[in-house]
Amino acid sequence: MQFDPSKFFVGALEFFGALLPGAIILYVGRFVAISAGMIENGTWPNKTIDWVLFVVGSLVLGYLAQPPAHVLNKLYDRTYRARKRWQGDPLLAYARQEAESHVGPEDSVYVWAKSEVGYASAQQLARIDRIEGISKMFRTLAFLAIIGAALSLVVGEWLWASILCGVSVLSFFVFAERRFASAKEVYQSLRRIREQAGDGVRIVKPS
Repeated sequence: MQFDPSKFFVGALEFFGALLPGAIILYVGRFVAISAGMIENGTWPNKTIDWVLFVVGSLVLGYLAQPPAHVLNKLYDRTYRARKRWQGDPLLAYARQEAESHVGPEDSVYVWAKSEVGYASAQQLARIDRIEGISKMFRTLAFLAIIGAALSLVVGEWLWASILCGVSVLSFFVFAERRFASAKEVYQSLRRIREQAGDGVRIVKPS
C-alpha cells in the first residue's frame, strides 16, 4: 500500500518539514523521560487516540522547532551557499532579472519564483515541496542535535555528546545540499516555463 500524506491534509512540505522531525523529538523525548523517571515505561502509542495525539503532537512540535532552527540559515548562507556561488549563479541571475518588476527590496526572489512555478505546474511544485521539506527536516534535526550535544556535555555524557555532534554535522550538510537543490530546481523550472511560454505554450494563472 502506498502512503500519500496529502490524503491526510498534510502535504510533502509539512510531512517532511514538521511531522517527521516532530515525531523523532516526541519519540526520543519519551525515552529520555523514562530514563529520568519522569514517566513510567509502557507501550505507547498503542490505541487509536494515542496515535492521533502522537501525530498531532509531532506536527505541533515540528512547527515549534522550526523558528529557532532558522539560525542555521545564516551558517548555510556564509558557508555552503557562498562556496557554491562564489563564481556566480546564472540561474539566480536569470530569476532576479525576471522578478525585477514584481518584487520589492525586502521580498524574496525564491518565493516569487516558486509561486510562478506553482501557477504553471502543480506537479513540479509538489516536487519542490518534497525537496524543501527534506531540507527543513534535517535543519531541525541538526539544531536539536546541537542542543542535545550541549546538554550531554553539561551532564558529562561524552559519548552521547560526540555522537550528537556527528549527527548535527551530517544533518547540516544534508540540509544545506537539499536547500541549495530546491533553489536550483525553482530557478530551472522558472526558466523552463518562460521558454515554453516564449515558444507558444500559454501559462494561465488561476483567477
